[in-house]
Amino acid sequence: MNARWVAVSVIAVVVVAGCGTTPAANPPATTAPTAIPRTLDASRYAGEQTICQLLTNDQATPLGFADDTPYPHSTGSVHRCQRDESSGARASINYYLDLSEDVLAQYRAMSEAQRKFTSGLISGQPAAWYSMEGTTGQPPNLCFVILALSARQSVSINVASRNACDHAIAVAEQMVHNLGG
Repeated sequence: MNARWVAVSVIAVVVVAGCGTTPAANPPATTAPTAIPRTLDASRYAGEQTICQLLTNDQATPLGFADDTPYPHSTGSVHRCQRDESSGARASINYYLDLSEDVLAQYRAMSEAQRKFTSGLISGQPAAWYSMEGTTGQPPNLCFVILALSARQSVSINVASRNACDHAIAVAEQMVHNLGG
């Protein structure tokens, strides 16, 4: 597991509640692969020149994240894009495309204290999500979504904004649509 996922694990420990759509009971801790009813291939977005196209400006604009210069970054099999809120407020969307691991299965295998999430389907794809309310001086809301695309491809979406989980789930839905789902 790479360092980014370790950092996400640490964040997950402090999260206390989920937000959601189509929730299901928390799965038992397991390392079994995630069952993927429909495989989606995001490999065409793997790279600094293409990762930010997984969510287009036209799709980000209605959410308030019309960033004409999103920030892409790639390291190995993980590709990242950051979009900031167009109003200049402290809000952002970060998403990570991982082409090497079943991140959702790894997340489910974490200890009980770290599994405070809601699981279910987002646009027909297996997913897990959780939120954390902001405090004074902090972003209004934080939400993290893990969206399984195939046995070894996933997208992790982090949103810091008001209504963060609504935005994160909308982003995940747009990505599934862009991938042909």
